[in-house]
Amino acid sequence: MVRDFTARYPDVAFEFVAGFFDEVRDLVLRRQLDLALGPMNATLNAPSLRTEKLILSQKALFCRADHPLLRKPDVTAEDLASAGWIDHSPNSVITSEMKTDLFEFGVEGVELVVASASVSLLLSLLETTNYLSYLPLFMMRDAVRSGRISALPVQGFAPKTPLGLIHDVSAMSDPLMRAFADTIKTHLIAAEGKLFNVFPHLVPAR
Repeated sequence: MVRDFTARYPDVAFEFVAGFFDEVRDLVLRRQLDLALGPMNATLNAPSLRTEKLILSQKALFCRADHPLLRKPDVTAEDLASAGWIDHSPNSVITSEMKTDLFEFGVEGVELVVASASVSLLLSLLETTNYLSYLPLFMMRDAVRSGRISALPVQGFAPKTPLGLIHDVSAMSDPLMRAFADTIKTHLIAAEGKLFNVFPHLVPAR
């Protein structure tokens, strides 16, 4: 994404900041960030900010490529309840969504064995342990391409979350901001599309 955008706009420089929803929202509010990418179902609580939905982001359950559950013809709620889980910090929106979506699927009392905001640590643990993780498809394209991580075929489990941008009320009047927002959306859609090709069972039912 950055490569494509800077090819079109070579004078642009980027600074990326990772953080929880409230943290990055406040940075945008204080004009220390131009844009923040995050879930659109969290409370904004900032009249001077706006949101723009980019995609309906689909989540899936990921594991190492030779995980025993991948050999089962049908992965059940009981299988998931007995698994060890790794994910973001317990305070993150994605961990809250994970527990809610798994509960609605019939999995109660999910506890994280490892919680970390470090994506590289989560991926390393997924590749080398029998732990499972609940993650957005768009984050997993490169990890799946390595051949060391796969997605569990869990029938009836395809949770989605609106994902988009948080920005100042006037930000999108800037043509450069508008172009970058459109570039982000294009790359998010492409990343999900590639995983749908690899894992047809994740394609949403029509």
